[in-house]
Amino acid sequence: MHVVNSSVSRAEVAPQAAAAARAGNEYSDASSAGAQAFTSTANRATVQAEAVAKAHDPLQSLDRRAFYRDEVPQAYKKPSVSFTRQAGL
Repeated sequence: MHVVNSSVSRAEVAPQAAAAARAGNEYSDASSAGAQAFTSTANRATVQAEAVAKAHDPLQSLDRRAFYRDEVPQAYKKPSVSFTRQAGL
């Protein structure tokens, strides 16, 4: 157990802490610049379609590093044929 022996009271430290919190990250280059505007070259519909596709991909979160010899087992790989479609009778 580490015992802290401080010569400064909480009442003396509180104003300094509040001022430091309001100051932000003084070591950051962009901290004083505020919000930065940028222009995107991506189409909003394309980005949304990619996000939906990734959200519905059951294998999206598989990380091959989690498996033996960094190889995803065949059982987890996508089949070349979709089994979700039913044959029309």
